[in-house]
Amino acid sequence: MDLGNGRIGGITNQFLCWGATYTYFEMARGNLGSIRAFVAIGAGRSTRYTNWGPVANPGDDLTPNQLTSVAKTMTANTK
Repeated sequence: MDLGNGRIGGITNQFLCWGATYTYFEMARGNLGSIRAFVAIGAGRSTRYTNWGPVANPGDDLTPNQLTSVAKTMTANTK
């Protein structure tokens, strides 16, 4: 999504056997190295509600190559 002022944002998801985790990202348009993961939201089978994940920095779980892949996808989808 276009956030204005040259910034774009996006959400990815990862499914595990117990549920899903959704991670929100922001970056400067055209600068793949500026991508940052801001928050991870976990939704498990045992609850109907969304739980804010325990990860202080959700980007810590992602390799630089994975972050770059997310950045490329966000750039391609927000032209």
